[in-house]
Amino acid sequence: MKRISLLLAATIAVAALAGCSSPTAANKTNFARDINASLARSCFAIEPSTGLSLGESYPLTVPYAQNWANAAQQAAAKAAAEAGKTNEFVQLDALVKAGLLARRETTIKGYFEGARIVYGQEPARVYSLTAVGRKYLERAAGGSLAFCAGHETVDHVLRYTTPTAEEGMTVSTVLYTYHITGVPAWARSPAVRSAFPALAHDLAAPHENSAMLVSQDNGWRVIQ
Repeated sequence: MKRISLLLAATIAVAALAGCSSPTAANKTNFARDINASLARSCFAIEPSTGLSLGESYPLTVPYAQNWANAAQQAAAKAAAEAGKTNEFVQLDALVKAGLLARRETTIKGYFEGARIVYGQEPARVYSLTAVGRKYLERAAGGSLAFCAGHETVDHVLRYTTPTAEEGMTVSTVLYTYHITGVPAWARSPAVRSAFPALAHDLAAPHENSAMLVSQDNGWRVIQ
């Protein structure tokens, strides 16, 4: 009788272990693995605010002022940019200091025909990618101005909901903590951290987030 009990206990233990090791089991290990797989496919990216429309790309031409500004307004805008008072130039210039971009002065076509400005010769800056910048450029949806500054990585799965059937799928919502890994030196530079104030907060750990996962044949997939 004792031998039968021992065999039964062993069988139950093996079954339990098999369930835990299954990639489709609902547990913290599997959820962390599959959320990490999803996070690895996208970057934690920073994007300078240029005041321009979406879809802009490098080389990027940024005028000092609106193209209908007169000479005095153009001069004031350029002086503000040179004094570090214009946010888009502060951020772009920080990326220049970090080695991702190169900068040069140019003129562009404008609309104002004032006595003190040559028509079509309004001052602007051109920002071009360096070799380093090309390496980190993130082809994000809606534009291509962002730079990859690392990847989110799961630290701990805090809790998850019991898998339930919804619209023919088995889903679970997972709450987890994460931090940014693989952060390049340029993203930690004083110039970049000063120009992108939210960056210091984003790089501090840990943060919390949640994800909804759907069960599949070989594991779980993040759907939102």
